[in-house]
Amino acid sequence: MDAFSTKFDDITYQQKSLDRLAFASLVETSTLAALVFIAVPLKHYAHLPVAVSWIGPVHGLAFIFYVWLLSTKAHDPIWTRRDIVRLCISAVIPLSGFFNIGLFRRRKTTLLSGTAR
Repeated sequence: MDAFSTKFDDITYQQKSLDRLAFASLVETSTLAALVFIAVPLKHYAHLPVAVSWIGPVHGLAFIFYVWLLSTKAHDPIWTRRDIVRLCISAVIPLSGFFNIGLFRRRKTTLLSGTAR
């Protein structure tokens, strides 16, 4: 295997990893929004606690998966400390994960151009 194919394989792996993190961010923010804006009001105003019983565990799994992925990627050279803090904070604010789409696109561009921090 030559150096080019090894570097290409590494970039392909990092791209897939970045896409996985972006997807996990969107799933996590969507489930948090569903929990806060749909399930909790249904529980309190319509007396339907079953909504929280269903969406709560789904969001919990999504949150754990997102934090796990984030912790595995925190030391990659394409991320700054500010980016990691931003991604952590966005995990607990409903709908804020949608604002990270641009950040993921910029990091993907950084990855493809070969520049790091």
